[in-house]
Amino acid sequence: MQITSALLCDFAQIREGLLFIASGGITRLNVLVFPSPFQLTLAGMVEIYPTEIDQIHEVRISVANAAEAEELGYAVGALKPEVSKGLLRGESIMMPLIVPLSPIILHMPGAHDVRISVDGELAGHLTCYVHQIVQQE
Repeated sequence: MQITSALLCDFAQIREGLLFIASGGITRLNVLVFPSPFQLTLAGMVEIYPTEIDQIHEVRISVANAAEAEELGYAVGALKPEVSKGLLRGESIMMPLIVPLSPIILHMPGAHDVRISVDGELAGHLTCYVHQIVQQE
């Protein structure tokens, strides 16, 4: 199993096994006040190899403040590949992945690491730089 692509976006959805992403590739997030929800979604594609198709795979997404290495929250889910009738012998399955990160609360500005682990092993890593907007009166 391999994460073939991953990015932070405003919104994502899955329709008929296809991944739709709105405003993808976000690397900076502006917030007015802290604490604040991490108002982004992780979207990506996972390749399931033929030898792993009959297995359930655990995916864990965690967010940590990079400067303090403090984990702010995580989400855990299971991927269960579904074999389609048209799958060729030896063909991998591509599965879309969407994880809303808004339940995770940010406490300070700075770099925040989003780590993707599959079956207990690190499979991907993204960094988002969080800035506080100063409102002028």
